Amino acid sequence: MSIDRSPPDLDRAPDAPWVRRAAARDAVLRGLVHALSNRVGTVSAVASMLDPGAPAAAAATAMLQGEAERLEALLEEFRRFAGEPGGGAEPLHLPDLVALAAALHAHHPMLRDVPCALPNADALPPAYADPAAVLDALLVALDAAKGAAGADGVRIAATTDADALRLRVAPVEPDAPPDATLTWALVGGAGEGGVGPVGGGVTLPTLGAARRVGGTGGA
Repeated sequence: MSIDRSPPDLDRAPDAPWVRRAAARDAVLRGLVHALSNRVGTVSAVASMLDPGAPAAAAATAMLQGEAERLEALLEEFRRFAGEPGGGAEPLHLPDLVALAAALHAHHPMLRDVPCALPNADALPPAYADPAAVLDALLVALDAAKGAAGADGVRIAATTDADALRLRVAPVEPDAPPDATLTWALVGGAGEGGVGPVGGGVTLPTLGAARRVGGTGGA
């Protein structure tokens, strides 16, 4: 028996924002589980080689240390991915959040090999929004952009002014603007997500703009 876990009061159309979010998160989650399973399998295999008298013991120990470090990094990605929107808007260090979105989407079962170029960190001033909501919007945009990309992959580009910062995810080739045909307010009301046939992105208030209107709670 199937259980309908969709939000009861939301649009059930295939392109509804929550449907796109759920699809993007499901693909990344399946990729993360696969990667974790691979790491655990490797650790188990290497551990079986750790007979102190075996000639390969030293090499196996080094392999085990490397796998433990990779597993720790995967678990950190998993922990940050598991956050649900709704925790509230906060000051955001966007280089870390953008890099996390790209790293998570690199686990996508079908789109993991599509390269993604990140913006220069200097182009990303502090913003103010719900970090989990921004992450979800970027994953949805990466889904669309990578699905339309050629061999050169996609790029995340940033533009900003005194009040807003815009992150746009689009294929490097063909050079088509990622015009959003579907937009939604991010959870918490700070910012907007959008997606179209070949990409998407987010528009966020800068931290300075949020402070000027008194929306940061003293942050």
